[in-house]
Order: sequence, then structure tokens, then C-alpha cells
Amino acid sequence: MVLAVFFAFLFQLGPGLEAQSKDPATVRQLKQGLRVYQLNCQTCHGREGDHPDKTFNLADKEWKHGDSMQEIEKTVKQGVKGTAMLGFANRLTDKQIASVARYVYSFREESDRK
Repeated sequence: MVLAVFFAFLFQLGPGLEAQSKDPATVRQLKQGLRVYQLNCQTCHGREGDHPDKTFNLADKEWKHGDSMQEIEKTVKQGVKGTAMLGFANRLTDKQIASVARYVYSFREESDRK
């Protein structure tokens, strides 16, 4: 029973994912990005990228290492030397990195709507 609840939580839709795009391919990518984020990023960056420490917060408009999709992918792949941000090139596929970058980018889009 506990395991079922865990998986139900793990694979739930994030806030507003369906509303962010009418394109089914984009919605699928966002859902995959959410799963990758929950398994690899949420511990450090918070459930919705909203960690209270600005160093780890992805939901504000102050990104130090670039805010384009390409820059986010590069940061996820390579990490950031001298910080706690490790590279995931050896742990995630390019498709997973692209999907989590798209999901993280959605935090910025959501912030811009506020």
C-alpha cells in the first residue's frame, strides 16, 4: 500500500503542466521532465524549484548559469564546477536531460506569468 502511494505521488502531474501547452508532444516531454526532476533534482531544488535558499531556487527569475534551454541542458549535463551542482551526463540520457531542461524552463515561464 505504501509503495502504491509513493508511485502515485511520484508520477503525478506537476502544477499546470497540461495548461502550459496544447501540444501533446510538449505535454509528454514536460511529464517526462517532471519524473526526471522528481528523481534527480527535487531534493536540492525543492518540489517546484522553489527552494528557500536563492542559490538552489529555480522558480525565481535570477538564474546564474543561463536561462535558455541550451544553457539549462549544458548545466544539467556538465554541472557547475565549484558548486554542489553535479553533472548528469553519465546518469541521464540526452532525451532525459532535454526533458528535465524543458520542465525546469517551465518554472521560468510560470514566473513570467505572475
